[in-house]
Amino acid sequence: MTRLRLLALCTLVLGVVVLGLTVLDWMALQDVYRDYVSQEVFAALGLPVPQGLPDWTATPAEWTLVRVRWFSTFGFLLLNTATLALCANRLKPSV
Repeated sequence: MTRLRLLALCTLVLGVVVLGLTVLDWMALQDVYRDYVSQEVFAALGLPVPQGLPDWTATPAEWTLVRVRWFSTFGFLLLNTATLALCANRLKPSV
């Protein structure tokens, strides 16, 4: 398998993975919107801050998924750039 074909296949696979992670990222952010509660939120609303908020109100799993998706997207863009640069180099007309 040539280097270009391997890079193209990796780019395609990672693109599909990033697309799936984008959907999961959207779902996680919807969950954060509905469940995230912090002392800052209560203070901003002028409400008394309850003591001992449950750990799930910080939505740590959702924020982890958001970070994973951003790092995956960054990796995909780097791989995509390398693949396109190699394609452009191979398609350059010889003079």
